[in-house]
Amino acid sequence: EESRLPVTSTPRSIGRQSNIVADSFQPDLSDVHGRSLDDPFPDIGVEDAQGDYTALDWAMEVVSKQEELKQLSKEHGKTLQQMNFMQNIIAELQQRIVCAEETIKDLNSERNTLLEKLERYKKSAEDNEMILARCKEELVTAQKKIAELENISLEVDVDKDAECKTIAKLLEEKEQTNMLINQIRRGAEEREKELLREKEALLSSANDERRHLAEWREKATRLDQLVIRQNAELIRYAQMEKRYTDIFKELEDERAKVSELSRELQLQNDAERKYRDEVMHLRLKLDEMKLALSSATKDSTPTKEVNRLRNECERLQIQLEADRELKAEWAVFKRNAEEMRGRLDKQENELVELRDTLNEKRKQLDALEDERNELKRKCSQLQIDLDTVNAEFRAFQNGAEMQYQTEMAQLKEMIRERDERLDRLHARIADYESFPGQLSSSELSESSSNAANKSIWEAMPEEVREELDFLKQRYKELDGVVQKMMQSYIATANESLRSRESKMLEDKATDCGDLIITTAEAHSSNATQSEQGLPMIEGRSSVEAISERTISEHAQVDTAGVSTLAHLLRSVRKAEINGKLTPNIRQLLESLLIDVNRNALSAEFMDDAVNRFFANLDLALRRTLSTSEDNRRKCEELEKARAEVAEDLRTCSEELRVAQDRYAIFEAKAESLRLQLKEENRNGTMLRNEIERLTEQLQRLDTSNTGLTGIIKQQQLEIEEKANAYHKSTALLEEFRLELEKMGAYADILNEKCRQLNRDKEELRRRLGERDREMERLQKRLVDSVQECTTRANDVQKLDKRLVGLQLQNDTL
Repeated sequence: EESRLPVTSTPRSIGRQSNIVADSFQPDLSDVHGRSLDDPFPDIGVEDAQGDYTALDWAMEVVSKQEELKQLSKEHGKTLQQMNFMQNIIAELQQRIVCAEETIKDLNSERNTLLEKLERYKKSAEDNEMILARCKEELVTAQKKIAELENISLEVDVDKDAECKTIAKLLEEKEQTNMLINQIRRGAEEREKELLREKEALLSSANDERRHLAEWREKATRLDQLVIRQNAELIRYAQMEKRYTDIFKELEDERAKVSELSRELQLQNDAERKYRDEVMHLRLKLDEMKLALSSATKDSTPTKEVNRLRNECERLQIQLEADRELKAEWAVFKRNAEEMRGRLDKQENELVELRDTLNEKRKQLDALEDERNELKRKCSQLQIDLDTVNAEFRAFQNGAEMQYQTEMAQLKEMIRERDERLDRLHARIADYESFPGQLSSSELSESSSNAANKSIWEAMPEEVREELDFLKQRYKELDGVVQKMMQSYIATANESLRSRESKMLEDKATDCGDLIITTAEAHSSNATQSEQGLPMIEGRSSVEAISERTISEHAQVDTAGVSTLAHLLRSVRKAEINGKLTPNIRQLLESLLIDVNRNALSAEFMDDAVNRFFANLDLALRRTLSTSEDNRRKCEELEKARAEVAEDLRTCSEELRVAQDRYAIFEAKAESLRLQLKEENRNGTMLRNEIERLTEQLQRLDTSNTGLTGIIKQQQLEIEEKANAYHKSTALLEEFRLELEKMGAYADILNEKCRQLNRDKEELRRRLGERDREMERLQKRLVDSVQECTTRANDVQKLDKRLVGLQLQNDTL
């Protein structure tokens, strides 16, 4: 009977048993097998105290556990897939980090571009300084040329006193030009100083802006790195949340499976109660049969059938002991399952806390992302504003250039008109230089009371008046003199002429003042001059010529003197026609008028005055004719010098104009640089304010990130603890899986045993039925035997009585 028990497992259970590893979680089954083999006669009454679980139900539960293990292996595969997915996400995060590094490289390249722009601004400032230095050199050159022109003008002043007015005008223009140049120089120096200050301010502001920009970029980089880390942590938290969610789902599935196993266990308990009732019934019957057998054993020897039944009962006891051991193992498994359920509940609570923490972190990261997007939006708005300002600046620059060109065109027109005026002035100077002679002041005496009613023009001869009429048509200066002679009377002209006593105009070629002689000298030299047939001439200065001279009212005009005057006037006309210079007739006439006014009462003095006039005029013409070549040569030299001076002035004007143009260009560039500097300062101020705001915001973010970092570290520690607990639970689940594999291998054996037990149970039931029937037969036989025994006992008693009677009889005998 014992050889019918299964001692080996199925091929599938053999493979499972080969992977079994002894650990602390594995139940010790050796004692079970040992007890099942060593104790062939266990106490059947202990079964009720150990539990009510049948081997068949345990086998069914073991099969379900094997299916659950298969599902757990599938879920483990899914977990591996999730780990691969997490690795893919980590690779994507690494790609994002590479993209962030490229963005950092782009920002560095932009920073280098800004530095290059700053270098270009420095180079432009250096170029402006070089241009300013060249302008200074040009101003120094212009000053040297102006000094040379001053020296030339001084030489011209020394050589040509007649050009005093023109030179005075030129000096005034030169002074104005010097004032303008000094003003331009002062403006240039002030502008240079201002540009240097602006340059220093620009460099300092550029350095500040570059430093602030570097700080801002560094902070932005730290913020981006922080956001990247936060995003990575958020992704990791999301992955952990997803993993914990999957684990939670698995726990829910396990809980559902446990509840299903509990229902199955309840059903198995019910079936076990049923089977226990049957066993109790069979035990009662077995006790009855034992009693019967014990009573029958007293009377007769046991039969083979009773021995077989005894062996059957022992085998059933062994199976019940194995069921009891399975119950003990199930209790251990149930206790372990409860412990695992407690751990899973604890992990579920921790998972809920982690989910809440992750939600808070996600909200904080969303807030950080919103702030970052707001910063990006503001940066883009600042860029748009910068582009708008640049466009406005370019429009303003174009308008300023147009205005500058218009103003320069107007300035060039004004300079051209000024040049034309200078040319006309030079032409007039040339015209004035064609009149030699000197204007001297005259004085009339107060002793001409007889000529009060006669004008000077009327006192002159007719031919002289005709020649003077002819000359005044050609020379406009004589027109005023003739009109004055017509309107002046001898008595009334003294005071008007006395007022001009100190006036003197000198010509550069001819001076007639030294030709006027006094009355005494005229008497002393009268004889000598009359013998030669020429008028009296004596050289004196113009101051001594204005002495006491009078012309008699009753002076008789000499016809020879008149003819001589006509001849001299014709000579003057001829000299004018031949292109030669004429004397200063106006000066001689005024001297004649002065002498006539002074000596109006003496005809002799009148003759002397007229003779002196003609003599002086003749000498003046002779001097003029003799010095015309020298005057022409000097005039040519002076013309050349004037041309050179004019050319130098024109060159200086051109250079000044070029310098003004360059200065205007430099001023425009400086203005544009000033506008750019103002714009850069404004943008720098805006950026500085924005950077300060960002700095404050970053400080707040740093503070919040510090708190978040502490929380994250704490969460990381908790997560590490959870991960360790998860690893431990995973190890426990792995151990549980191995144990379930062991239990599965043992369950295969038990299944085989259960199947064998079922078969044995059916055989036992059949045999018990036969045994019941046999017991009935035996009972009937026993009753018959009892009856026979009773009859035999009666017979024996009767025989005993007979034996006693016979013994008594024998004793009696």
